Amino acid sequence: MKTSIKYLLFSVFAAIILNSCDKPSNKLQVGTWRGALATESGAEIPFNFDVVDSAGKYYIEIINSSERLKVDEITHLDDSIHIKLPLFDSEINGTLVDGKINGTWTKHLANKDAQMTFYAQSDVSWRIKERAEKPNVDVSGRWETTFISADKTDTTKAVGEFVQNQSKVTGTFLTTTG
Repeated sequence: MKTSIKYLLFSVFAAIILNSCDKPSNKLQVGTWRGALATESGAEIPFNFDVVDSAGKYYIEIINSSERLKVDEITHLDDSIHIKLPLFDSEINGTLVDGKINGTWTKHLANKDAQMTFYAQSDVSWRIKERAEKPNVDVSGRWETTFISADKTDTTKAVGEFVQNQSKVTGTFLTTTG
């Protein structure tokens, strides 16, 4: 009898301990995130976005300098997240665990899909870390640019328009397609 009571107490105690262990959180955290797309060459295309909770409905604002792009087509179930982007017929699919999203960005093209690895981290407000040393070049102005596909079979001309303030550069690429 005493042995069965010991086993019962041990089982209850073990269940309480195991139940109180930290479980990974898959909640979409409100605040600033740092996201990035990884290119085939290993470079990253970083950007910031804010997650906003508006009366229980989440939306994202992608930050591009002073411009903000609202993204409100978000589906989040358990640890899966789907974000349909309003531009470029593209979407993000990933898993959300402990304030991190890992997944894939997909751009739907006419005859195929293009994909890049996507990852994001909550509570990160920097996009590119600033260097302590003063830059020795000012890249302000308009620059002719050619984008070349990874397989080198396609090129796109653009104009890069940049403004530099000490070590911070903001700008955009102007293309015929927008």
